[in-house]
Amino acid sequence: MKTKPSLQTAIAIPAYLWAIGACLCTPILFLGLGSFAHNAAGLPFMQIHPRYSGGTILREETVGGVVRRIYEPVFKGLIKERNTGIQQVDLVTPSPHPAEQAIDLDADGRIDLKIRIAETGQPEVIPLSENITGLQVWAKTEEGWIIRIQIEKTSFTKTPEH
Repeated sequence: MKTKPSLQTAIAIPAYLWAIGACLCTPILFLGLGSFAHNAAGLPFMQIHPRYSGGTILREETVGGVVRRIYEPVFKGLIKERNTGIQQVDLVTPSPHPAEQAIDLDADGRIDLKIRIAETGQPEVIPLSENITGLQVWAKTEEGWIIRIQIEKTSFTKTPEH
């Protein structure tokens, strides 16, 4: 005597099919993950937020054997612009303790801050402008330092026109 399939059996069949499909797809996705990620990263809408990348390089200058890359100020937030932001400065130098750097961030002819590298390798930021609040974060790299300056948005702060 044959019985009709129950509701339990009707639910079990798609579940088993789903499990078999997942078991088949897992090795394929695992082996292809590197190329899938590389292809996805190349899509035009995939961008790193400027708060994480440091933004776009505004200018590069060499002073006393130290190459300084000054980035655009970043005030961009998730929904709207923030009142505080960052401005990244890269110091590229072979010297482990470069001379004090006097930097004009907004290219207005006035020194905005000074950066000193201590014997320990930690940078010290000395603000000389009212919109600079200090050091946010820094990192030592093979070629020098990446220094992020905490800045406040004022009417004098130049923001990129995009």
